[in-house]
This record gives sequence, C-alpha cells and structure tokens, in this order.
Amino acid sequence: MATAPHTHTDWIRMSMIAKPKNKQTAFEIFRALAVSMVLVGHFTDAAQDIPLLAKKIGFAFGYYGIPLFFIISGFLLTASLVSILKNKHCSFTKVCGVFLEKRFLRIYPAYLVSLIISAIYLDSSAFYFLVHFFNVHNLFDGYNRSINVVYWTLAVEFQWYLFAPLLIMLFIKNTIQVQVALLMVFILLSIVLRLYFFNEYLDNKYSLSSLVWVGNDQLYIHLYNFLIGVVLYQFRNITIKIHLSLLLFLMAVLFLIGYVESDLISGINNYNEQTSQYRILLGYVAILILAFIVFACLHVEISRVPYQVISFISLVSYSLYLYHLPILGFFKAYSLVWYIYLPVFLFSSIFIAALSYYLIEAPFLRYSSSLNRR
Repeated sequence: MATAPHTHTDWIRMSMIAKPKNKQTAFEIFRALAVSMVLVGHFTDAAQDIPLLAKKIGFAFGYYGIPLFFIISGFLLTASLVSILKNKHCSFTKVCGVFLEKRFLRIYPAYLVSLIISAIYLDSSAFYFLVHFFNVHNLFDGYNRSINVVYWTLAVEFQWYLFAPLLIMLFIKNTIQVQVALLMVFILLSIVLRLYFFNEYLDNKYSLSSLVWVGNDQLYIHLYNFLIGVVLYQFRNITIKIHLSLLLFLMAVLFLIGYVESDLISGINNYNEQTSQYRILLGYVAILILAFIVFACLHVEISRVPYQVISFISLVSYSLYLYHLPILGFFKAYSLVWYIYLPVFLFSSIFIAALSYYLIEAPFLRYSSSLNRR
C-alpha cells in the first residue's frame, strides 16, 4: 500500500534502505559509536596541548560510551539466551552452561592476550595478574583500575554474565509493567548507593580513589544499564517514528548534560556536596534519554558505503577498546602535538585491534557460533 513520502525535515524513517542480510545494522552503529565515544573521551583527556573547552567537549561526547556498551550488552545477551532456549531442548542449567561458555569465548581470548601483554610490560605482580584473570579486580580497592584502566568495565561485564540468565528470565517471564517496576527498583538502588558512598566520602571515610572504586566500578552501580537493554529487547519489534527536531534536541540535551558532568570529579574533589549530588542524579536522567534514543533507532539502516566503515569499526570494537588506552599512553610519552598524536593514536589502535580480531577473536567466535548447532 502506498504511503505518503517523508522528507528529512519531517519524520525520520527507521527503515530507509535495505540492509545487508543477517546484519544487525543498528547494533553495529551503536558499537562503533560507543567505542568512538570512549576513544574521543580518553584522547581529549590525554592530549596536553588542547584547550580546556576541547577537553570538556571530549568528555561530554565520551561520557556515554560505557553506558551504551552496557545497554547493548543487556539487549544482545537477552537475544542470545532466548536463542539458546529455543534451540536447546534441555534443562535451564544446561542452557546456562552453554550461555556462559559462549560468553567466555567472546570476552576471554582477546582479553587474556591483552592482559598478558600489559602485565608483562608493566611487570605486574602475580596477584595483580590473578585478580584480573578471574575478573574480580574491581572487588579490591586499588586493583580496580590497575594494569589497564578500562579493565574495570570488563570485570563488571563478566560479573553481569554470571547473573544474566536468572535476571533475564525474571524479566522476560513477567509483564512489561512488572519489568519496568523492577528496572526502577534497580535504578533507585544504584542512586541510593551512589549518594550513600558520596556522603561517606564527605565524612572522610573514603578517599577519592576509594569512592570511585566502591561508588562506580561495581556491578551494583551499573546493573540497571544492562537491565535497560533487557527491557528494550521486549520492544524490539516496535518501529517508531521520531521527528528529526526531537532527536536533535535529545542529542543536544545529552551533550549539555555530558558537558556539565565533566566537572563532576572536580566538584567531588572540592567537596561541593549539593552540586555534586545534582550532577549524580542528572547522570541517570541522561542514561534514560540515551536508552530512548537507542529504542528509537533500533531499526535504523544506512547506505552501503558508510555501513562498510561502521561495520569494520564495530567488528574490531572490542579489541579496539582493550588496546587503545595502552597505545594512547605509549605515544603520550613522546609529547606529540595533538594533530599528530591523534592520527598516530587512531591508526595504531585500529591496526592492533584488527590484528587482534582476525587472529584471536574471529576463530573463537566461529567456534562459539557452532555451539548453537550442536
């Protein structure tokens, strides 16, 4: 049936161009965007010769990279578990075993190689290596951001895997109303814990690094991000239209909140109680806006040429995430001007990430894919 045409100034159509077969275009875009956010945020923080305004803008952009990764994880792990349940006519315990095996094959091979390289380069102790090997380093103060700062997110991700099957089943077996209510409980839990630990910090019971450890680098703080993805999975077949002006407005709001959040650590460090509390709460508003944008764009598709670039960045995004910070730190020692530092950093990071993907990730991913056919 014929429909009225849409222009770029009217409604954004969530299905604009036929996408390549078997490609989850939206999630390739999300992954590429998330890792790009993280890279921009870390680069602008590391570059010494860029103005403060550029650093704050970089932080505003990079602020959403990790939450976006977590939301994606919640959605895709729900899809993975549902797929295993459909293909495996066995006990839930067996399903959980297959699920965790697939997750292990996804996260550990590239992670272990990068961990071994980093631990050798930094001459890390055996205990440092072991707590990272078992992905429990975020449970120990002082170890959470050692060896490679980004590893704390992998510990949170791995710990999410352990609880994911039960939590996903708890959500998808209930009505949407119950799911939303449960999600609000986990959001409130995260807010209460964050504010509690911040008040403890104000009472000098935690140092700033310990506050980051207990009030940020833990699964109980970020669990709601994953669960947002679980809830979004329930709406996966719904296609909505969102006015371009509304989408741009929401993106502008996210940018402004990210810009404001760039002063959060300095405010905490200066014991600005009320301002810091408002900024903490504002961060949760931003994540909910981000979740709505993800939902609105679940069915977005793009033309072939940009798709090929985005698809490649998405493909190597995990290895890019693992290696970019050590590479950034390595070249920082040479005090390069930012316009040389940036391309050298990006080229080196993408090159190493591509090697890691094709030599390490890809073989294990092929084996992981075969588990569904057993």
